[in-house]
Amino acid sequence: MTTLNLNNNTMPQNTISCCSGNGECMNNNLTGCSFNCTKCPNYEYCRNSSPADILLCHNGTCTHCDMDKYLHNVNHEFRDTNEACVVCFEEKGREMKFPSCTHWFCTDCMRKIILGKDEEEYNLSPVPYGCPPCPNGCVNPERGRQCNCIEWDNEDEDEGPLGPMFLWEQHNPNMFQRWCYHNTLSIRYGEGPTSCYGTKMCPCCRSETD
Repeated sequence: MTTLNLNNNTMPQNTISCCSGNGECMNNNLTGCSFNCTKCPNYEYCRNSSPADILLCHNGTCTHCDMDKYLHNVNHEFRDTNEACVVCFEEKGREMKFPSCTHWFCTDCMRKIILGKDEEEYNLSPVPYGCPPCPNGCVNPERGRQCNCIEWDNEDEDEGPLGPMFLWEQHNPNMFQRWCYHNTLSIRYGEGPTSCYGTKMCPCCRSETD
């Protein structure tokens, strides 16, 4: 097994020091990570990256996928497909087998069904409530993942000019509170009470993962 050298004094000049070993180097296309971060073989589902030595300690997968295999005897299966997902009706090109039955769904829907919803996907844009748009020109959806640029919501003058969203909050507290209230409701209800997301149950046969 490869031994990692974590002594910063011996790291080459082009080695980055901002990676914590959770794949930040891969997400930002940086090179020289001393942890030798590697994507889990099930990355398209779990989205986990770990130091190569950690994967070796968990049967070649991340800790999460190794626990799935140990506790639930689950080996995640993937395949290419030209058909639309039966949940979102989109053609993603890849799908994953539900762990406890024979049905297949796109990996995005599988993540939402088993792991639950990503709250950021249900955030509301504050722009319709009177907030100026992101100064970087980012086009944010009325409902969905927002850019969260520091220039938009900067609250610290030491970090640069105060963001227009922060200034809007200070000068229009009523509209800001209204946006916060509606944003909380949007996240709470997600896709609605009839959605299969977060249920951990197959939408076709209702078999459960646990």
